[in-house]
Amino acid sequence: MRKIALIVALVCAPVSHAAEVFADISKETIARVIDAPGGVLRGNLEGDALAGFQAITRSTEPVLAQITVVKRFKQEGCARVQLDFRQEKVPTITLQSGTFVTPPIQMNLCRDGVPPAPADDVPLGTWKTDIRAK
Repeated sequence: MRKIALIVALVCAPVSHAAEVFADISKETIARVIDAPGGVLRGNLEGDALAGFQAITRSTEPVLAQITVVKRFKQEGCARVQLDFRQEKVPTITLQSGTFVTPPIQMNLCRDGVPPAPADDVPLGTWKTDIRAK
């Protein structure tokens, strides 16, 4: 189940110069973006998060992550955030290699790690994965 959750959490957004290292992708890690300069955190996965990703993709390349504030809510310290992950040189079934990307994951979150209170500017489906083709 953890591997499935990790696959769902991997998303397609180019991340070039990683600035941080993410040992996990917990609610607390994600919530840090709310106070980040420009509302963006970029970095590489490390530890169990990286190992889980690499086990799924069968690639030893780094996993680049970007967490972005999509919208700030009226409730102080709360926002809609998006997670994007990318990995290069992932083997395919045709024995070629390509870039592994998944649909973006969006969630409503406050800096304390919990979803915001219901309000007119907070869409329903707080923890629903927003999956759509690009």
